[in-house]
Amino acid sequence: MTLRSLLLGFLAVPLLAQSPSITGVSPRAVIPGKTTLLTLSGSNLQQATNLWTSFGPASASLTNSGREVSFRVRCSEDARGIGAIQLHGPGGISDFELILIDPLPVRESGSSSPLELPAAIDATLRDEEVDTYRFQAAAGQELSIEVLAHRIGSQADPVVRVLDRDGRELAYCDDDE
Repeated sequence: MTLRSLLLGFLAVPLLAQSPSITGVSPRAVIPGKTTLLTLSGSNLQQATNLWTSFGPASASLTNSGREVSFRVRCSEDARGIGAIQLHGPGGISDFELILIDPLPVRESGSSSPLELPAAIDATLRDEEVDTYRFQAAAGQELSIEVLAHRIGSQADPVVRVLDRDGRELAYCDDDE
């Protein structure tokens, strides 16, 4: 083996490795002061070893199936708002993925039981999909209902409708003109 072929072999290895790509994160929110198990899905994850976060330290990779990789992340007590994560591997780094940092208890979508307020919902909607949630509220009670979509990189175009128990519309919000 000549020095030239050996050198070409070493140069080819980094060219074969590709940067990891994140296509999904679950859950989409972390709670300040708590540790959360984040599962990232995507491509080129086989050798993803580190997760960088803008809000606190992450453990070494816990599981890695090649299509999904999991990390425990500890969110600092004073963090709030929208944070960023980025996956690292020998082939490079992923694009940033945005994630919510919020103290509200998070519930996965799809449960038919009523929400206990205050609450946050972690949902991924497909085309034309509708999620419905029930909660108790008193007459005159003020509520803040917020959908984070574009602010965390989603292409969703959400519409929010609040109905009373008889199905009458009490409030409607669509960001279109």
